Amino acid sequence: MKISFIVTSYNIETYVDRCLRSVLEVVRPGDEIIVVDDGSSDDTPAVVKACLADAPQGVEKRPVFLGQNTMGGVGIAGNIGLDMAARDGVFFVDGDDWLDVDGFNAARAAFERGDCDILIANYQEFDEANAVFKAPADEGRWCHITGQAQGEALQLQALAFIAVPWRKFYRRAFLNANGLRFPEGDFFFEDNPFHWQVCLKARQITFFDTTLCYHRINRPGQTMASTGIELIAFLDHFETILGYLQPDMAVSFHRQAVNWLLSNMSWHLQRLRPQAAPYYFRRAAEVLAAAEPEEAVSAELDAFMGTQAGLYAMMLLERGWGAALEYFLADFNRRDMDRLRQELRELKEDLLQQLSAGSNAAVAMRNIMQYESLHDAYHDVDK
Repeated sequence: MKISFIVTSYNIETYVDRCLRSVLEVVRPGDEIIVVDDGSSDDTPAVVKACLADAPQGVEKRPVFLGQNTMGGVGIAGNIGLDMAARDGVFFVDGDDWLDVDGFNAARAAFERGDCDILIANYQEFDEANAVFKAPADEGRWCHITGQAQGEALQLQALAFIAVPWRKFYRRAFLNANGLRFPEGDFFFEDNPFHWQVCLKARQITFFDTTLCYHRINRPGQTMASTGIELIAFLDHFETILGYLQPDMAVSFHRQAVNWLLSNMSWHLQRLRPQAAPYYFRRAAEVLAAAEPEEAVSAELDAFMGTQAGLYAMMLLERGWGAALEYFLADFNRRDMDRLRQELRELKEDLLQQLSAGSNAAVAMRNIMQYESLHDAYHDVDK
């Protein structure tokens, strides 16, 4: 089976070389590498060209340089790649990630052996700021994969995994037969509704618990670092996902959709900035109030009882978005004050160490007094 590798890139000159070099290590004759650069303004296009020049013989190289950044996230670039793809299988690669050669080859072999529409594999996150590897948030779901599930149970297992496209192999004929493409628009996080479309249409799904790539997180300019109004896209995507669910489908699918929303809200509430909060909570109140059936919403609210997301969801439904906003702003100010106090304590400890080490005593003591005064001032404001 030949594979169409679809690599999307935008202003990642620092990372794209490692990404493409790892792709070059796994491609085989007959494969194709499609790189869609979404209008990079740095040296990403030059790096892409240099890497593709080293592609092995028999591998088709098909770079596309859009020249201007398209609206939204990866949707348009990803769809261009899908429309160009000409091989049996499709595999997406995020341009700032890199592949694990052995893991990828093992997953590819499993995909080629089976008769599946999609294969879902595992991955590792690489925290760029702290230079550490860690398991993704859905790592614990692998223990529930027994290989016995079929039909709707199989689809629900797949839907529970993080939606990212670059952990999956897709059969191209399956995607095209069902008209499966990323939604396009002035929004990000398009991989979520795409994931739902794919899993709801798939009849044969293979799970393969092996790390096939390393995904960078916590790097400058990354979509997943969003803290503002762009997070509202998740609420719009929830509405889109509900539209995919047919009235005769099991309530389990509706519960999974509500679970998806509340799980993402848990992440949003930790990073949402006050400037975007009014718009976020107003939209959240709208989509939660419109969610059906009621039994699915109630069941998931019970499941999230005692969590921050559950608290806000109940508040939005029972007291309205204004009450949720007021609570959020008060909590944000408290957390911000706690953070400032912690920083002051750490600075004070550092200065005391300087003093005990014989540093400029007069300067250190003056700074300590200033920080203590600031600490008292923040304490008074908090009251």
